[in-house]
Amino acid sequence: MICREVARDLESYLDGELPVRATLEVAEHLSSCGSCAAREEQVRATRAHLRLTAPRPEVSPALRERITAALDRADRAALRAKPLAGPRPVWLAAAAAAVLFAVWLGRPAGPAPLALELVAQHMSVARLPEPLQFASSDAGAVAGWFQGQAPYRVFVPDYSPSGIRLLGGRITDLSDRRAAFIVYEKNRRTISLFTFPRYEEGLPRATAVERGGRTFYVQEVRGYQVLFWQEGEMAYGLVADLGWDELFLCAEGLLQIVSFS
Repeated sequence: MICREVARDLESYLDGELPVRATLEVAEHLSSCGSCAAREEQVRATRAHLRLTAPRPEVSPALRERITAALDRADRAALRAKPLAGPRPVWLAAAAAAVLFAVWLGRPAGPAPLALELVAQHMSVARLPEPLQFASSDAGAVAGWFQGQAPYRVFVPDYSPSGIRLLGGRITDLSDRRAAFIVYEKNRRTISLFTFPRYEEGLPRATAVERGGRTFYVQEVRGYQVLFWQEGEMAYGLVADLGWDELFLCAEGLLQIVSFS
């Protein structure tokens, strides 16, 4: 991909509206082209300024929910591989998407569909005007809100001793299941924690890491680190761009409160 094409697609890239392959092409170009990377930073800064200064029209809660749901569906549709001619089994479509993603990055086949969905949800925090359905820095209050929203218990760790600030949470969809989405912030960078029902067939494999007697799966997607694992009947995912040590510390903090519950 050349600079002219990146300039053409940059707004769609920042909106999360490009197909998976095009998104990866733009991301790869931005990582190696200083002028295009500078342009991206300028556009991001302009958008951030507008979000802070532009007047916001009054939007009813019902309309906001419909818009959020529509954006979530659009994100998932854009991340799915386009089907080949004629019907294909669901497992074949998922396998094809995973292989395409792995070949493109030159890595072993990994959990492309799930990892991409987690990253898309993580990126939506910066894109949506009001990404949180319940905003609070009180872990107990956020956990209490989830009690009325999710059909399973949602643990909300307090990471404030580590300098990680809780922002709040929302309910979202990951493929065919509802997920609790908790949002934190450290050094102006977002940390996303997802809780959702476990996959009976096991989480799609990425790089398996044994740590503390548990198996975690890790993968890097679009510059973000994705860490996920299963515990009992639930699965958990963490996404950030703060490094693996930070994510594993967050995972261990969550495991402590799950273990003592």
